[in-house]
Amino acid sequence: MLKEGLRKGETVSGIHIEVQPETEVHTVQKGQVISAGYRRGYGNAVIIDHGQNWLSVTARLDTVFVHEGDVVTQHQKIGVSGDLATLYEPGLYFEIRQGGTAQDPLQWLKTN
Repeated sequence: MLKEGLRKGETVSGIHIEVQPETEVHTVQKGQVISAGYRRGYGNAVIIDHGQNWLSVTARLDTVFVHEGDVVTQHQKIGVSGDLATLYEPGLYFEIRQGGTAQDPLQWLKTN
């Protein structure tokens, strides 16, 4: 389900994923980390460049295990979720962009 608004008047282009605290968070595809750490409006986030203008944004992490410039493999652990209170609802935020355009992130997620 696409959520609306990180802040009043702003549109969110990703999904909220309900997870338990301490859940391991993994990459959806190989790539290079272009940002890892706190980002205003996202909390702790990891942004990965997957090539061909594809980016993933995974946010609201409690702990981040990767750093800017790291090359990551598909399904590599990049962090863990937490139970910290946020300005938003608890859980993870996940977004996919090609160029500057939001895409359906559900196409990138594997369900078990």
